[in-house]
Amino acid sequence: MMKLQMMSIGLILLWTPVLLGQSFAMAQTCSAPSACTRSISTHTSSDLEIDRSHLSDRQRLVKVGAATKQNYQTQAIEVGNFKTYTHQQNIFSVSMPTSWRKTDTSKPDEVLVTWKDRTGIAVVSVDIFDNTPDSEITNTPESLGKFMTKTINEYQKNLKNVTVSEPDDLKNGFVRVSWAYESESNGQTVPMSGTSFIKLDRNRISIFTDIIPTEQFEPLRTALDKMIQSFTVNVDPPFPTP
Repeated sequence: MMKLQMMSIGLILLWTPVLLGQSFAMAQTCSAPSACTRSISTHTSSDLEIDRSHLSDRQRLVKVGAATKQNYQTQAIEVGNFKTYTHQQNIFSVSMPTSWRKTDTSKPDEVLVTWKDRTGIAVVSVDIFDNTPDSEITNTPESLGKFMTKTINEYQKNLKNVTVSEPDDLKNGFVRVSWAYESESNGQTVPMSGTSFIKLDRNRISIFTDIIPTEQFEPLRTALDKMIQSFTVNVDPPFPTP
């Protein structure tokens, strides 16, 4: 059976994006990956649609229509200074804002580290695990893109207006999948957008994912680029033992 590592996306969805004067909660209720619906609603609504014209750029592949531009304003995401974080077993390193809170929920066969900004709106996670002989995942853009898309789809059950882009081969070993959904509470709608980068180096699979309110992507573009461009994985160290 293919080993599916879904924790990266699942943990990202377990946060409360805060708007000025109001809290918006999103929760993942699947108790295990096998309990989640594996089908995906790939239709494009008039309010949230994939923009396929900028696949070669570091763009959010979503456009927010007039119907979703309601009178809301998410709290500003602060970045500040960066510092390189190196995993204690030297499995990976990444440059992250010093003010963001880190949570490590790694297991013996998987490294999983998540960061949130002070408001809890912006979330970044690193998920690393070793491929298995029977996983059917190969080091091709098609295989990695298919796996990443399936992983995202596992967690779409309780999300509204989910859209997932076609996998994009970045020609540097990484395959990118951009996706979006709408967070809704008390009659307000907040477009959210995420990007997942997946790479298979030798036998080690690494996934870097970030999710932020779509309205804040432009001011955070440079910071997000710095994070993913600094992300390196060491394929030699074994995973921590219990």
